[in-house]
Amino acid sequence: TTTPRRTFVYAPGSQGYCPQRSQKDRRSGKRGLPSKGSFVCQFQVLLWEPGDPVPHGPILAVDTETEKIVNGQPIIPVLAQVCEPEERKVWICQNGLAEFTQRMFTENTSTEFVFHNAPFDLFVMGLFRKGREFIREALESKRITDIGIRFILRQLSLGLMSDQWNLALVAKTILGVVLEKDETIRLEFRRG
Repeated sequence: TTTPRRTFVYAPGSQGYCPQRSQKDRRSGKRGLPSKGSFVCQFQVLLWEPGDPVPHGPILAVDTETEKIVNGQPIIPVLAQVCEPEERKVWICQNGLAEFTQRMFTENTSTEFVFHNAPFDLFVMGLFRKGREFIREALESKRITDIGIRFILRQLSLGLMSDQWNLALVAKTILGVVLEKDETIRLEFRRG
């Protein structure tokens, strides 16, 4: 495969996080994240354009961003971002979301896709549109994981529950990581 045309490396210092996995875990094919540990690393950011290769891997973490949601108005997708943790790459798709989504799902037939709010992100990616059966196939084959729902179930099993289950709370509770994602960041996505 080739690398998309526009790439750069993000070196976050102590502010960015991604899993550090042992060589033994990688060789054994062990999946998943460590429960706690050193999460600081560099990763490559790839700006995807139609025709570029799509992410591949045993696990892909997926998130979408939309324009500000206004009650009664259509949801307008702005971008999708996909983390390929094994290769320490983050793919950002701003153009050609339909092609990106279709190829990512159809070229990764055994991949586990991890979302924080899967119902919303899958809706943004076109779950209910004609010709999107490949998303339903991933759901039916149990290759969609929603860490938001898992967090709620975990809290219930511990006798805990609150009305909060946002990604920042999950990261802090499970990993001890503080995410910098407030409303000023979440509500400022625009097309172009």
